[in-house]
Amino acid sequence: MAQDARLALRNVQVNRRVANVYVYDDRIVVATDDGERIIPMQRLERVATRRSWRGQPRLVLALANDETAEISKLDAKSTAVAHRTIVGIARGLH
Repeated sequence: MAQDARLALRNVQVNRRVANVYVYDDRIVVATDDGERIIPMQRLERVATRRSWRGQPRLVLALANDETAEISKLDAKSTAVAHRTIVGIARGLH
């Protein structure tokens, strides 16, 4: 799965569930114990970084239909790299 991904985030939390996130040129794959969820890159409307009240960085993906995916359990450097990578891929599609 991860061999041709542009970004792989392992052992993170997505909406408070343990997951692995893989970012490809055309999609984002969220893999949990329940299975995989594929999010087409065209559904991505906004990418933001936020800090929790404890100061932990998190990455917020705003999707179409007022849905959000919050990725946490990342350090500050990984959050910045993930943000830049996802924004770069999304700009290439628009």
